[in-house]
Amino acid sequence: MEGHEVTYTSLSGGITNLNYKVDVGNESFVVCVSGAKTSLLGIDREREHAINKAVAALGIAPEVIHSTDEGHLVTRFIEGSSLSEEDVRQHKNITRIASTIREFHSISDMPWQFCAFNVVKNYTKVAEDHDATFPEEFPWLLEQMEKIEQVLNQKKRRFCLCHNDLLSGNFIDDGKIRVIDWEYAGIGDPFFDMANFSSNHCFEEEHDQVLLRNYLEREITEADVAHHNLMKIMSDFREAMWAQVQTQISDLEEDFPEYAQKHFQKTSSRIKHSDFNEYLKALI
Repeated sequence: MEGHEVTYTSLSGGITNLNYKVDVGNESFVVCVSGAKTSLLGIDREREHAINKAVAALGIAPEVIHSTDEGHLVTRFIEGSSLSEEDVRQHKNITRIASTIREFHSISDMPWQFCAFNVVKNYTKVAEDHDATFPEEFPWLLEQMEKIEQVLNQKKRRFCLCHNDLLSGNFIDDGKIRVIDWEYAGIGDPFFDMANFSSNHCFEEEHDQVLLRNYLEREITEADVAHHNLMKIMSDFREAMWAQVQTQISDLEEDFPEYAQKHFQKTSSRIKHSDFNEYLKALI
């Protein structure tokens, strides 16, 4: 950096870490300062950095410049536009994003696992250890989760590298859809990624049809729809429990209790939907 002017600005949007854009001469980088106690959220920085490098090799994730033993990460800044929630609900962008998801889902030879059921169970233990308060129907939610897990465990499924945090702010458009923030990534059920993307952006049936059709590149079956909608439940439940843990451990000024309540309600509403039992039957 000697001989070059260095400037930095804070980047908004993250609710786990602190992120900065650092300009050095005519080059720009992103410095991610790891949040406190993020290991309690299941974040493994060594895993994150290795996965980021692998997906960068596909031209999807940003190039990794440096990582530290403390878990901080420096990547090359991608010159492009962050997608808004409105952007990702456009059919043309759903189609583009489905193609990008399918591309990084081609990776399957990594040792790190992501199972939404185990994540919820682990978050529950962490939250209990920190004296968290749970909603009254929480035991019932766990019972319904067990039904989903049992049905899916009996089904032959494909597993691949999933991002598991597909928020609009994690997509950058520079002519190609790029994806950032791989801290929750791991080998898992591809339907969780699609459900997470869908639920995060309040997709309606028409959006889900575009997503599934373009991702699968075939006709959508009843089992596909069931799998997708059951994983939407798990995505919302994971979000609720993530916020439960954040409420107890985070130093960031975010309304995590409100976030948890919102996603507990979404989880409950999806389970109480009249089609829930039909989704279970469709996968038996």
